[in-house]
Amino acid sequence: MAERKDLTAKVEADSAAGEGIEVKEKLSERSFCTFVITQFLGAFNDNAFKQLMLLVAVDLAIEKDAAYYQPLAGAVFAIPFVLLSGFAGSLADRFSKTSIIRFCKVWEVLVMLLGGAAFYIENIPLLFFTLFLMGAQSAFFGPGKYGIVPELLPEGRLVKANGIILMTTYLAITLGTASSGLLKDALEDDGGLYRIQGFLVLLAVLGTLAALGIRRMPVAQPELAIRGKLFGDLRPTLVDIFADRSFRSVALTYAYFWGLGAALLMLCNSYGKILMELEDWPTSMLLVCLSVGIALGAFGGGLISKGKVDFRIYRMGLLLLLASMVALGWAHQDVFSARAALFVLGLAGGMFALPLQTSIQLWSRENLRGRVMGSVNFLCFVCIFLASGIFLLARLWIPIEWIGASLAGLTVLVHLSARRGLSMAARDLS
Repeated sequence: MAERKDLTAKVEADSAAGEGIEVKEKLSERSFCTFVITQFLGAFNDNAFKQLMLLVAVDLAIEKDAAYYQPLAGAVFAIPFVLLSGFAGSLADRFSKTSIIRFCKVWEVLVMLLGGAAFYIENIPLLFFTLFLMGAQSAFFGPGKYGIVPELLPEGRLVKANGIILMTTYLAITLGTASSGLLKDALEDDGGLYRIQGFLVLLAVLGTLAALGIRRMPVAQPELAIRGKLFGDLRPTLVDIFADRSFRSVALTYAYFWGLGAALLMLCNSYGKILMELEDWPTSMLLVCLSVGIALGAFGGGLISKGKVDFRIYRMGLLLLLASMVALGWAHQDVFSARAALFVLGLAGGMFALPLQTSIQLWSRENLRGRVMGSVNFLCFVCIFLASGIFLLARLWIPIEWIGASLAGLTVLVHLSARRGLSMAARDLS
């Protein structure tokens, strides 16, 4: 298709490319390891602070009998992605993605310091503002983070690399989520939530140091004009994405996955603290089960795929996803069943997301990759923003135990609307 010429880059193997792959593998070995450490520590910090904020929001909702605090926290985190992803994508093409990553890590240190100050003076508006700044930092980090992987590694290793990245990211989410609940239970009565931030500041500093080990990548498009472009090249890039049916289906389904994940995160907190009447630590353990499942699903999917984009992994994940979300209607009756259902749900989510993420990286040409990843980030966080509103409406109209089944029905509709485009993507990339 003519529309695909600006966004797609088919894999063509020849002897020269083979030699280039060998060079990439040798040069990127240390860089990829330090990159994984950098993103692991960043994901830990993001999710430890965000989960702490969500738990505080649930407490406020119970204390003030107002259901909007948790969706508000989710929306505050998502708004910067909606506003800044286009500009962030353009920056990732205009400057070295390595420089973008390092800049964002320094930003993370400053945000964690501000969060500590907000907890120390117990200022709720400042905490929400810190959450906004953390969302903005993540918006700029995303295009560099996901865009640099195809530059560090040959195409044949992208599936396995993305499996490792998803696995370590969700292990970081697991540890960050679990630690926030445990530390909140231990320190909240003493008014010591700000002490948690000291630990997160230390991890942010370590992540910044790890980022120095990532090989400096060349600028993708040094002549790209960004002055005066608040939204970067978001609009023309989105137009190109939507002009290609298969790419559109992959990008929108991937964006839906992130929105669904945000809704499930809020559901887990309400499921544990309100429906099952658990404390913060057992509630966080529900999220741990979900995150461990995603990590194993992504890593296992990478091994099963054997270097190829295998959409059978997506279909298996979809079926497990639907079954486990429906099972949440009964799983709340005991803690083991709830944990098992959420673990399977996470396992399915990792399988569901892996081929979609790799497809997006393969489809975008190198000099456009930052803008494409920024635009996909924009779509992801539009879905996360919408998920906050959908979850609020669901909390008002649907019993907590049946919100999962309702989300399963929505997932079926999304899949059916994207099915033909996904089939085309599977044929082109598998």
